[in-house]
Amino acid sequence: MKREYKLFLGDILESIERVQKYTSTLTLSSFKNNSLARDACVRNIEIMGEAIKNIPKEVKARYPDIPWEKVIGFRNMVIRQYWVIDVDILWDIIQTKLDSLYKQVAVALKKEKNLKKV
Repeated sequence: MKREYKLFLGDILESIERVQKYTSTLTLSSFKNNSLARDACVRNIEIMGEAIKNIPKEVKARYPDIPWEKVIGFRNMVIRQYWVIDVDILWDIIQTKLDSLYKQVAVALKKEKNLKKV
């Protein structure tokens, strides 16, 4: 059974919310020492990348400012080269990129929900 692409946009938002929840009380130092939080964040980044892979190209093309390929690229790296994950880079992404990504995807989801089905 094929899943509606709007649900994948929702999955991205939910994953970002989870990462933000897991890290909201942490510092970089405590994040580095908290393997459970790191693993949970990596897993949710994997989910974001996988969700993006399931969004139709024409939908992604409507939102060229969303860094679709960067998220997929990071997802691919954490899955295929898990041993080279730089915790400092992961932390930087969480602290400086996810809020913007959340806002962009939320706008996209709202617009997509308002589109009439053809």
